[in-house]
Amino acid sequence: MAAAFTEWTFSRVVEEIEGIIEDKKQVKHSQIQKRIESCLDNDTIMAKFKAECDHQFLDFPLPVLIQSGGDFAVNKFQVDSNDDKL
Repeated sequence: MAAAFTEWTFSRVVEEIEGIIEDKKQVKHSQIQKRIESCLDNDTIMAKFKAECDHQFLDFPLPVLIQSGGDFAVNKFQVDSNDDKL
């Protein structure tokens, strides 16, 4: 179920990020992070995830972290995306 949820979620995230890139928008990583996290907290959106159990049983141990470009700071203790633009 975790793999199915990851695939379902990333397909939506990748689609949104591709749209930002194609439209040449300047969107901060932190704004994308907040949108994704708000979707994960939205019962209406999460109800669209069809699985064998209720989506409310899903637990997210780490926050969403968005990074792009050549300057990465992969750190499991970093909890927020930076304000660099995608």
